[in-house]
Amino acid sequence: MENTGRLLNFFRNCNQEFIVSSLILLLIITVAIFPAWFTRYDPYEQNMEALMQPPSAGHFFGTDNFGRDCYSRVIYGTRVDLVIGVLATAVPFLTGVFIGLVSGYFGGKIDAVMMRILDITTAFPFTVLIILIVSILGTGMRNLYIAIWLVGWREYAKLSRSEVLVEKNAEYVQAAKVLGFSNARILFRHIMPNVVQSSVVYGITDIMLCMLTAAGMSFMGLGVEVPTPEWGAIISEGRPFMAYAWWISTFPGIVLMLTGITINVFGSSVSRMMKQMHGR
Repeated sequence: MENTGRLLNFFRNCNQEFIVSSLILLLIITVAIFPAWFTRYDPYEQNMEALMQPPSAGHFFGTDNFGRDCYSRVIYGTRVDLVIGVLATAVPFLTGVFIGLVSGYFGGKIDAVMMRILDITTAFPFTVLIILIVSILGTGMRNLYIAIWLVGWREYAKLSRSEVLVEKNAEYVQAAKVLGFSNARILFRHIMPNVVQSSVVYGITDIMLCMLTAAGMSFMGLGVEVPTPEWGAIISEGRPFMAYAWWISTFPGIVLMLTGITINVFGSSVSRMMKQMHGR
């Protein structure tokens, strides 16, 4: 009943930004799942008779240097980028939250070791570490996922650890210990639901950060392999032709920017509504 009440209170606090951004995100997710509904062209099909044609009724975003339909490549790129964003966020989220929970709850040597590792990784900028790891492991999406996982967990660990340090001294935790509950039950069934909310909110905006990271790596040739339709890779492919075929790079750039704004607005509105629910 308490969870149902919280959910109802959450929807009562829905604001206009949340509703609009949710609808746009729903459209983006639909495009990612069913790209064939929104275009009739194959994103890989080359047409040497239609090289670098400007936007028209037949090709909404024009064609590229291989005669491929740019609109179709942007549409199918939605699935690639969204999957990258979600997967590259989910694994660091789970890893970081787990490390933060264990480190904050047990403290002592476990906490000291975890925090020293965290301090070492935090000393280097996120993007620099990603480039370094990918350069060592090699290009490709698998290695990019590994690089983001090895770096991206640290923010979630800091967030969850700071929350656990407060919650582990709460009365309900002390009562659970008196009742003889195991540490695992106290940590994952009682403490975690109360500390994971801040990590969830951060994770929503982190999806866009991972998408931008993947797009940047693909732009530099360290991400997805050609001819995979990924927004960063498409922008990179169109860069040499900007003077006379601006549409190749411009449209995926605009879509990437609008997606980023939508996700950030959605994350911010969720954060505000959660604060209102808790009276903070």
